[in-house]
Amino acid sequence: MARLNDAEGPVAETPRRRITVVNDNPQFLELMSTLLEEGSGYQTTTIDGDGLTSLAPISESRPELLIIDLVMRPDGISGWDVVTGVRKDPELSLVPIIVCTGDVYTVRQRAAELAEAPRVELLVKPFNIDALEEMVTRLLTVNARAGSPGTRPSGRRRAEPRSGAAAS
Repeated sequence: MARLNDAEGPVAETPRRRITVVNDNPQFLELMSTLLEEGSGYQTTTIDGDGLTSLAPISESRPELLIIDLVMRPDGISGWDVVTGVRKDPELSLVPIIVCTGDVYTVRQRAAELAEAPRVELLVKPFNIDALEEMVTRLLTVNARAGSPGTRPSGRRRAEPRSGAAAS
């Protein structure tokens, strides 16, 4: 798709980076869509975690970054199931993941597994919008430089809740 620039003729548009958000809270999905798509220009797919029964909707969205809640409906696929399933899927295994959760208990239970999971970072709710934007930009920028989804530097980073938090 091209846009017209009166002074210079047709100019190719830069493809928008693709982010998929999986969460069981409709208000959170709406907030993330607003922040990421309308506010920052990313192509954002939101998936209701309550209705998720397989990785197919995630795969079909062709994400360059996943944002996943750890805790979703108790009788369905958990966020941790999604993380481990994505890492085993050949098409998704290199996609960086931001685990975004307010469940400190589950984070403590999964601390060792989160530390060992490749290309997974933690964003604790409530989070500061600037922390979200920095993490998304950094993961997508490293991805673009590396030329393949999911590559990131080896150091682990964690965004802590701060004052002025925007999500719960």
